[in-house]
Amino acid sequence: MTDKPLLFVVDLSYKVPMETIQTVLEAHMGFVRRCYDAGVFIASGPKEPRTGGVVIAKARDEASLWTLLAEDPFVIKDMVEMTLTPFHPSRVEPGALADWV
Repeated sequence: MTDKPLLFVVDLSYKVPMETIQTVLEAHMGFVRRCYDAGVFIASGPKEPRTGGVVIAKARDEASLWTLLAEDPFVIKDMVEMTLTPFHPSRVEPGALADWV
């Protein structure tokens, strides 16, 4: 058993037009900054084409990550569908995820 957090791919897909997303984007980015400050988000950004976004996150379990993600303004306003995929990295660029491998 390990006390290392799990890693997750968080996949967001927009359910509303981009014009609607733009109305909440500033609040969403504030949420993202708080998640980085808390050490939960490792990497994040928009998909290409811009149909949503992807986050690499760490958490002790899936339930705690869902609880945090429920605070995202995109989620509160029901603007995205979200899936979480937990994974255990077996190979990474040297040093990139040393705490988890």
